Amino acid sequence: MTNPHPIWRILLFLPLVLAAAPPAPAERPPYSVTKLDSGWLPAGNIASGLNNTGQVQSYNPAATLGGQALRDGTSSVGNLSTPPAGFESFYPTVSGNLTNAGKTVVSVFTASGTGGAVGIGDFTSGIITALAGTPVNGDDDWSPRISSKGEYVVIQAGPDRGQLQPYRYDTAGGWQALGNLFSAGDGRPLSVNSSGIVVGRTGSGNTDGSTVPFLWTAGVGMEAITDGGTAIFGQATAINNNGLVTGTANGRAFVFEGATMELTWITPDGTGLKAYDINDAGAIIGATRIGGSILGIPTDAAFYWDAENGLSGFEQLIGDQINDWFITDATDINDDGWILGTGFQRSDSTYHQVLLRPVPEPTVPFLAGISVLLWIGRRRKAVAGESHLPF
Repeated sequence: MTNPHPIWRILLFLPLVLAAAPPAPAERPPYSVTKLDSGWLPAGNIASGLNNTGQVQSYNPAATLGGQALRDGTSSVGNLSTPPAGFESFYPTVSGNLTNAGKTVVSVFTASGTGGAVGIGDFTSGIITALAGTPVNGDDDWSPRISSKGEYVVIQAGPDRGQLQPYRYDTAGGWQALGNLFSAGDGRPLSVNSSGIVVGRTGSGNTDGSTVPFLWTAGVGMEAITDGGTAIFGQATAINNNGLVTGTANGRAFVFEGATMELTWITPDGTGLKAYDINDAGAIIGATRIGGSILGIPTDAAFYWDAENGLSGFEQLIGDQINDWFITDATDINDDGWILGTGFQRSDSTYHQVLLRPVPEPTVPFLAGISVLLWIGRRRKAVAGESHLPF
């Protein structure tokens, strides 16, 4: 029997080499682009949330009762279309507010429209349950948020604009006022994680109406997020379940480690890039919000950041699809790396809501399986005393 060709040797032992080699820095996988208006969303609906099971939440801005829907791919999970008893209408929170169990948080209102509460909507049952004792909001805008597992809800509330502050709710303790850092008030919570840590923005106390990002923890209370002790102006938009925070301040996006109070700028100065979400792996997504276009190409552009690979545009993620797609916005990212956003499709000159999903790469076990099949095929041909291979 002749000696194996060198190519056979490479194929046979490649899985062993890969398994024994030291781990290389994780590269970002390529992403596929799916248009959500091709069956994923009910007609007229706008996507507003994404959870770790891959479900997409949407709302209909034309619905008088704030109708919302939840889809798992093109299959319907359920809808919210009826307010709870004692209320006449409800309105969705237009941002990522979907739990992994398929629940969301909404504002509900009485017939007069002057009173209301915050409610938890369950898409599976279609029931909205009002949270008892919801603090009064003279501005009628609670801007509620809910943690990914549904343990906590945060809102802004107060007798009138200029006197608003963040509140946190859980079933054990009810509603808790979190206060403001400065007398300017109008603190707004923008995210809460499954440990009950809250981030957002609060008035800076300056006469220019500027805000500062804050971090609130049960043991310490509210603290300003700073750059090594130097004040920054903006907001913290999201916190993951590991305590990493992202947001935008001084015209730049940042990542902030709550445990060490260390801030890192992740976008260049003067770019206007804004961070919107962070997953539990620490991947951050965001975009510019300039508006308009140049030579038919949108001026807005989405970005992706992680600690291993740094900052990149989406053209580096979607590969050859860049010939037809320009991703202009990215608002939600789940723990599997799925991203909810907006894209401009060149072939129809139209903006579409899109879902970007990592394309699985071949694994070591997969390559090992190929090698075994190749080895079996070679053995059979060797026993038969013939080979039709071209080498």
